[in-house]
Amino acid sequence: MTTTYTRSPAQNVLTCGRRLAAVLCLALGLAACILLLDLLRAPEAQAQLALTVGTSPDFEPFEYYSGEEIVGVDIDLMNAVATDLGRTPTYMAVPFEEVLTGLAGGSYEAAVSALSIVPDREERVDFTIPYLLFANQPLGIAVQQGNSDLRRTINESLWRQKENGTLETIRATVAAYYTSIEISL
Repeated sequence: MTTTYTRSPAQNVLTCGRRLAAVLCLALGLAACILLLDLLRAPEAQAQLALTVGTSPDFEPFEYYSGEEIVGVDIDLMNAVATDLGRTPTYMAVPFEEVLTGLAGGSYEAAVSALSIVPDREERVDFTIPYLLFANQPLGIAVQQGNSDLRRTINESLWRQKENGTLETIRATVAAYYTSIEISL
């Protein structure tokens, strides 16, 4: 004799409801884990959005201290470029003699410090396209050798800075200090 059990419609609904509740709990648990992982990765993502820049803030109007803050036309330009790239610049003040050494050694990703593009410097770092001629010398933003992606994106941004008037503003500011100034782009 075999005994068969039949469930009432109410029991079927109850069993189905328990299964649905279990699936929902698993889904919510998975969603919570994903959210937690995203929160844990947030500092890493924020670090990728930072753009570390070496500079020697002792050459007004290019870069200098105003109180505790590093300011100047090179800083204005890097702020505009970084914003254009969706990044936040962080400046590291170093003596001028160490600007390119620190860049080549990986202490920062880029450098600005009224850097003229000359052959001996090009042996150690790469330069963007010149953004200004100062005393008949082209000035550029330096990046680590081989970082062609950063160099390319900064170059693209420099063209946009020319189009939106940022470079003309920089030229006018520097022209108030020096007479031999031209926009290079």
